[in-house]
Amino acid sequence: MLIQWKNTSDPFFAFNRQVDGLFRELFPAPKAKSRRHGFALDIIERDDAFTLRASLPGLSSEDLSLEVENGTLKLSAKRSTEVPEGYTALRRERGALSFERSFRLGSKVDAESIEAKLEHGVLTITLPKRAEQKPRQISIQAA
Repeated sequence: MLIQWKNTSDPFFAFNRQVDGLFRELFPAPKAKSRRHGFALDIIERDDAFTLRASLPGLSSEDLSLEVENGTLKLSAKRSTEVPEGYTALRRERGALSFERSFRLGSKVDAESIEAKLEHGVLTITLPKRAEQKPRQISIQAA
């Protein structure tokens, strides 16, 4: 049980509280920046691959979709919060979830070899780099 403290000895307590409330309405405190895309993401690189790590707590691999089309990697998630049959929801704070995020793959990425693994709420996508194309010497034959 929450007990509110009230200063009864201060004759201006109610007035100060009303003025504070007015200022909070007129000049609200800046809100914390929310992630526009619904999840935190890191992209790191090593010599042979790029690695994308996304924090996706509470999601399973069935909730996620990962596809490559026209040089773009698309990560999407969809989760519904249905109440199981025979139950009644008394409180629902976990809402349904749906988001999509796309990444343009550069020419260095071997799209055919991309791998993904979901472990402890972290999706790790490994994007192997293509083997460097070295110039090939073509011999010219005399006629």
